[in-house]
Amino acid sequence: MVNDVVWALLMGGLQGATEFLPVSSSGHLLILFNLRSVGSVDHLSFITFLHLGTLLAVVLFVYKDMLALIRALRGFVAPLRSFKRDPDFRVLVYLLTSTIITGVLGIFLEAFIDRIFSSLSWQVGLFYLLLAVILFASDRMEGTLQMHQMGFSRALLLGLLQSAALLPGISRSGITIFAGLLLGMRRVEALRYSFLLSVPVTAGAGLLKLSQQSLDAPSIVALFTSMSVGLFALAILKKTTLTKRLSVFGCYCAVLGISIILGVNLL
Repeated sequence: MVNDVVWALLMGGLQGATEFLPVSSSGHLLILFNLRSVGSVDHLSFITFLHLGTLLAVVLFVYKDMLALIRALRGFVAPLRSFKRDPDFRVLVYLLTSTIITGVLGIFLEAFIDRIFSSLSWQVGLFYLLLAVILFASDRMEGTLQMHQMGFSRALLLGLLQSAALLPGISRSGITIFAGLLLGMRRVEALRYSFLLSVPVTAGAGLLKLSQQSLDAPSIVALFTSMSVGLFALAILKKTTLTKRLSVFGCYCAVLGISIILGVNLL
């Protein structure tokens, strides 16, 4: 039990940091699970509570935007009129559009990706190198659009690119911030959209499986650790994005990617 709680602290901290920092949580979890067997911890239950912790973190971090979107739900009473007049309702519709695209692609791709990347491979290192390029490029882009001005085509493309985060080594926050900037959004708006877009994705990863899981001490520790570290990671991501310092994470991902490629080929 003690070892499981220590493992929960480690995994909760790792999930909280890597879920939001642009370094790919799936890639890091894959590395760690390849280094250690989960032992007596229920793997599925454990992962579920890790996701719930990060869900709580992002909801708390963007609660003002979340409240605005909840109020915008009333716009579905008269959607056409609301879409023209209410910027928050437009953002809500764009978020739903991006999420649906990601969800549909995820249904078709997840089983294939899980089968291909069930263990650490050189391809994971390659994706980390791609992520490094994306982060370096993000520091050199700046747009003018706000979230409510993005339009359906940009929302569709953001949902499409977000699905790439299913690949271990590709960061969801990294790819969505990059996509927003690439599509002409202001830096702060691309960041806000990325934060809000993470809510349904993270909820889908945790809430759908919650009723099937048992609550034990390691799971509770994992949940609160991932939430606490996640809040801290969100603050770091906000600062580094707005000050154009994502390249710091790009350097880390480049080193990690090269290390994985060399390590897999040598072992």
